Amino acid sequence: MTENAIEFYTEDETATLSLYRKRFINRIRKLKEQRPDEVDIVENADGSIFAHIPVSWIKIKPTRIMSNEQREELRNRVANARLSRTLKNTNEIDTDFES
Repeated sequence: MTENAIEFYTEDETATLSLYRKRFINRIRKLKEQRPDEVDIVENADGSIFAHIPVSWIKIKPTRIMSNEQREELRNRVANARLSRTLKNTNEIDTDFES
């Protein structure tokens, strides 16, 4: 079975995760590299992991619901931001020279 589970008791500071989905496994591995004292991982033979993380890291974040107009507006803002960043990078002049 390829189950992903999070378990913790109300009074606990640490949650236990059983993960099979690669997206979550990669995220936990990256957190282990960044904060080794806060994450414990046990690798299973089937590719899944068993991990302990702080309960405070767990949150539920539903996806944003947007209308087609809002989605298009967001696309335009992202495209404009990328374009202005590209133009800024191409227009920068290196002024680190001695006279």
